[in-house]
Amino acid sequence: MREDVRFLKSLRRVLNNQKYEGVMLSNILGANITLAYWQGVLTSKPRTKLTILFYFIYTLFIRDFYAKIRARFIKNQVKLNKAKISHKIVLEALSSESRLQGFWYPLAKKLGIEKCVVLTPDQHCIDIDSDINFMHVDSLKLNSWLNSRVYIIRNIVRWYKKSSVLKSEFPVLNHNFQLEVILILISQISVLEKAIFFKKEFNPKSYVSIWDWSYLGSACCSIFNKYKIPTYTFVHGALGKRSMDEFVPLNANYVFTWGNYMSNLFIKSGVKKQHVLTVGIQRVERYVALKESEIFELKRKFKIMSHKTVILLAFTAVISKQWVKNVIELIKGFPDFRFIIRPHPSTLPNTITDLFPVFNNVIILSAGQVSLKDSIDISDVVVVESSTAGFDALIQQKPVFVLDSLANPQFHDIMIDAIDCGAVKLCTTASELGNYFKNADYKRDTDSDIAKNRDVFVNDYIDSYGNWAVKKIEIALLANN
Repeated sequence: MREDVRFLKSLRRVLNNQKYEGVMLSNILGANITLAYWQGVLTSKPRTKLTILFYFIYTLFIRDFYAKIRARFIKNQVKLNKAKISHKIVLEALSSESRLQGFWYPLAKKLGIEKCVVLTPDQHCIDIDSDINFMHVDSLKLNSWLNSRVYIIRNIVRWYKKSSVLKSEFPVLNHNFQLEVILILISQISVLEKAIFFKKEFNPKSYVSIWDWSYLGSACCSIFNKYKIPTYTFVHGALGKRSMDEFVPLNANYVFTWGNYMSNLFIKSGVKKQHVLTVGIQRVERYVALKESEIFELKRKFKIMSHKTVILLAFTAVISKQWVKNVIELIKGFPDFRFIIRPHPSTLPNTITDLFPVFNNVIILSAGQVSLKDSIDISDVVVVESSTAGFDALIQQKPVFVLDSLANPQFHDIMIDAIDCGAVKLCTTASELGNYFKNADYKRDTDSDIAKNRDVFVNDYIDSYGNWAVKKIEIALLANN
């Protein structure tokens, strides 16, 4: 089991008897804790006492009111009729980032305003389409919010003491990180309050989460489950045999999967067969290769010379030191290549620039600058440590290399399954991968067994694409409402 997931499960265990509004606090801790864990591992600079005090005051008393005031001035938010919304499906729009938007937006358009309301914390989502009913998540009742502050103040010391018992097992759990965990708990209780407000005001018929391990999905699914409202979760990334610990539904009743391969993984992990809904992947259409002229225009947009070999380096949310070392060695070894670094959407803007020196042959393209699809289309080769981007590259029929020793199985997911199926190549060192580049071996992959294995793997993994997947999701939702 991954180290961060093991910490999360241990933390849930020590908080297991703690409840707020009838909801176990352990059930609202998910990816917010696992990401914080790795930030604790990778960040050695502690916060000052003054900074910690500021964050506590801000999280306890200021942030919710600031968000509520800001939400009042958001354009395009529809004032919904309570009676009408009571018959609607609530669809979570966690982010406007293109990959996540690909999950909720096509479904919102298909269901229409008569069947669907989109709940979002992201103002940019609301700006996407005025023909969709949006509700901002930052609404709450003052009296219940004040009660939650009292509850938090009474329990802060208890939470700190309970988490302290994990120090011997997890050295990363220093004072600074413990306080980070408490701040996450405070934030999650605020999200619970907002979910309670939404439920009591509108009484929706079902809730669809982008990922029920997210801060919003875990809280909303917990509250709606309390009131026997069916909850569903998408799988936001490609997963493999070794990544099920972080993808088995945390609180959702049902899980939408991409195909039979993924469905079988969930069933083997203990999810009841009738709760696994095989629908496909709605965020991508079946791939059609771009014309050379289209690729040329994309490269020109980002000032990449058309004759240059382009290598896409797709990063995960957690950036290991070995991966950074390998990438730097690779970049230095091929000054005539053009390398595109694509950070994970959750990565903070300055993280990459802090980790890497300036290279003339490197361009950093974030999710806000270019879609993942376009990043892959303009690349000749995609290199990952472990990433859903690697699977997207397989869909787009690109040669994919996994650059990893596999000695430490912390970050491995779908790519190990792809290696086992012969769909991608594994290189344990940067020099080994460099030999493939020097000999241009990757150019022969289109005619090799690896290309055939890739196509078989992808076809087995994905049941339906785009609109066909959306239609299956719609049928499943309406059948249970």
